[in-house]
Amino acid sequence: MKVSSDMENNKKGIYYATLTWANYEDDRDYSITIARNTYEYLLEGIGDYRKKFKPRKAVLDTCSYESDDVVEDLTAKVKKELNYVQS
Repeated sequence: MKVSSDMENNKKGIYYATLTWANYEDDRDYSITIARNTYEYLLEGIGDYRKKFKPRKAVLDTCSYESDDVVEDLTAKVKKELNYVQS
């Protein structure tokens, strides 16, 4: 798996992912945002939470890498890598 050279060179960044779901019984939307130190751990965490929240039909909303000098939207890349299909 390749990451941009900025992410490889910057060891202080954090990877984020947000999963969302709706609860139609109480007419509310919910979300959980996870933070991981590496891209690999981010992918693993997304998989874990998708399993945990499968009954709620949670969907991957956004992913990003953020550091003091780099911000990168990783949503499309992560969805492609995980062969993401909304349930």
